[in-house]
Parts: sequence; C-alpha cells; structure tokens
Amino acid sequence: MMNQKMYLKKFSHAIRWRLPKSEADEILADYQEIFSQRSKEKDNMLVQEFGEPLQAARLLTDPKMYHHWLAAFGFMLICLLVSEFMLLRPRQYPTLIMIVPFVIGLVLTMIWFRSCRTEKKKSLFPNGLLPIFAGFIIIIVIDIVIIMGLVMQIYNFLPDSFYGVFAYWTLELTGLVATIVGILGLIKARISDYSWCSLYIMALMVLLECALILGVLTNMDLDAVTSGYWNSLGMQLCIIGLIGLVGVGVNLC
Repeated sequence: MMNQKMYLKKFSHAIRWRLPKSEADEILADYQEIFSQRSKEKDNMLVQEFGEPLQAARLLTDPKMYHHWLAAFGFMLICLLVSEFMLLRPRQYPTLIMIVPFVIGLVLTMIWFRSCRTEKKKSLFPNGLLPIFAGFIIIIVIDIVIIMGLVMQIYNFLPDSFYGVFAYWTLELTGLVATIVGILGLIKARISDYSWCSLYIMALMVLLECALILGVLTNMDLDAVTSGYWNSLGMQLCIIGLIGLVGVGVNLC
C-alpha cells in the first residue's frame, strides 16, 4: 500500500522532471495541502482517487512543452557525449570543430534555464551542490598537477615508457568523471535548482580541454612541436577555461 509520504515522493520526482521548477512547486504545494486535510486512514484510496503518481504528473503536463524540454535535454546531453567521444577517440581534430559541442551546450543551458534566474536565490550553492562542486575541482587540480609533472618529467620513479600511459589514463578518467558529473548537473538543474548547470558547464570545459591535450600527446611528434605551438595550445586552454568559468559564475549567481 502506498502512503501519503511515498505517493508525494514519487509524484514530486515525476512532476519536477516534467514541469519547470516554479510550476512544479505550485502543484506540489497544492497536493501537500490536499493531503494534509485527508485522513491517513484513507491512504489505501490514494491511487484510486489521484491515479498513479506518474499518471497524475502526465495529466498535468503540457505535452508540447514537455517535448520541447526533452529535445533541449537531448541536445545538451549529446554535446556532453560528443565531447566524451572525442576524448575516447583522441585525434588531431580541428579546434573549431572540437569547441562546437562546448559552445552549443553553453548557449543551450543559458537559453533554456534563463527563466529560472528570475527566482530569488536563497544561497549561492543549493543543498548538495557544494561538496560535489568542491570534489570536482579537487579532481581537476590533481589532474593538472599530474599532467604538468609528466610534461616536465619530474616523476623520476616512473620509466619513460610509462609517462604516455599515465597521462592517457589520467585524462581519460578525468573525462569519465566529468561526463558523469555533467549528466548529474543537468538533471538536478531541471528537478532542483538551475545552479546545478554550473556542473554541466564545467564538465563540458574539462572534457574539451582534456580532448585537446590528449589529441596533442597521442597524435603528434612532440619532438617536432615548437614552443610556439605549446604557447598557442596554452592560450586556447586559457580562453576555454575563462569562458567556462564565466558560464559557471553566471549560473551560480
């Protein structure tokens, strides 16, 4: 038997996914008020009176608007997965092609969630975002330290043949974490608070930069690369990082 608490929990998940946060909050408030006036002895009649939670949420959803959300979510997810694919299949892709998923994902999040920014924020980091955000930054910093150490060859305890393998798996694992974090951020931005988009944007940024670095390390004769090329790559990474951090800041504020 489904009690009121269980019903509201399932209904909350369904309605928050299918409707924008402000509309979902209003409907949930109405349901909570209705349930507060009902006797708990009637819990066995919940499904008969209100329907299954998912069915009730579906009846309250505008199909056209919901399909628009699914399309936007699909495009944003594709941007993330395309970036992950380029990291898994490192090539010397043209830089302009590599940045396309990053730009599209960034613009889509800004456009789709722009209406949510009219809401008054209670705090910079909604519940649960700060520890995940901090943990992701720590992983990125560790990744940077490892890659810089490998490039400068300061890890004397490693055989020379291990440097490339170590760099490869460091970047690949960082990209995998970024993909998981990005998907989580995108879902939570819909059902909880738009500030979670900051994780998605940071994930796109990290994936792009990892793919750029790995493309150089695996597909070029590093001895033939001039210092000017490294300076150019460093400039590209800085610009991408700056744009990504601005996007993160906009979504947090």
